[in-house]
Amino acid sequence: MKRPLSIVLAEAFDRAAHDVFVAPQVHLALGDPAPSKWDSWVYWCRGFAAGLLDDPQPLPVLKRIFRWICRHKPPQAPAMMPTPCTMSTTELDRS
Repeated sequence: MKRPLSIVLAEAFDRAAHDVFVAPQVHLALGDPAPSKWDSWVYWCRGFAAGLLDDPQPLPVLKRIFRWICRHKPPQAPAMMPTPCTMSTTELDRS
């Protein structure tokens, strides 16, 4: 069953807010300087994409979107091995 758009957006905004909220605590625990505005923006975008795509792993946005596309694209038929009927004469001479 597909999730309603309002639920999807609410989860995406919730995850983005959570990631921005915990970033200073994580930086403090690791001994890093407090996150800059740019860091907060990156955390928000990553959190929003994670919530939107329902993917809990901490990945960069483009890698996350690429993974989502790969998971949802239709399977491709396996490549067929060349047969003597489809091989050129030079390939037949080599074998």
